[in-house]
Amino acid sequence: MHEDLERLDRLDRLDRDHFRQDLKIKELRSEHEALRATLGEQEAVLGARQGAVDENATGQRGLQRKLSDYRNSRASAVRLLETGQGDAEAAQRQIDRCEALIDETETELLELLEQADALEALVSEASAAVAASRERLAQLDGSVPEEIAKLQASMASLTEQRRALIDTLPRELVSRYEHWRARGKWAVSRIVGKTCDACRMEVQPQHRSDLRRGRIAPCRGCHRYLIPDEG
Repeated sequence: MHEDLERLDRLDRLDRDHFRQDLKIKELRSEHEALRATLGEQEAVLGARQGAVDENATGQRGLQRKLSDYRNSRASAVRLLETGQGDAEAAQRQIDRCEALIDETETELLELLEQADALEALVSEASAAVAASRERLAQLDGSVPEEIAKLQASMASLTEQRRALIDTLPRELVSRYEHWRARGKWAVSRIVGKTCDACRMEVQPQHRSDLRRGRIAPCRGCHRYLIPDEG
């Protein structure tokens, strides 16, 4: 294989490594930020559910006060009937009214008590989700900056190796290579199973033989620089 093609092969591998490490950094940052966003949403859900629990508890206290008032009012009317003082018919109407209100209020209170159990379960579920996300975020807060720093150092090394390798290549090869890279495409492809691994076009035997003998002959399908197979 032509020595310039060997250098292009190494250059391509450097660029692909650099690309993968840059992509890894973006993925790490994305995961970190996504978890922060998720935690914010979970905390909002927890707050809303806790608010519903508090509202339910406030409702229960209000109904308990009403029950106490209705029972006191009924007891007062009962005493009037028992002592024979006042208007007996009015006292009976008060008793009937209080009992109706007590029944209605007790039903409402029972409904709130049943709701409270369901709301507490939802709060517990949301609390567990928040706790898990906070734990995971704490882990990422500690590991992500360190991992990114290592990747950035590796990328800097790759950039230095790339610069040194570029200086050993003919200008026309570098120009064509960089033109591909400027368009966000790989300039080098490899023969895998007798085909170009970029465009999947079959590379003819003579073409493969020419490459192994030291000729630089781009793929006839995608026109990338072809790296020959070992066979």
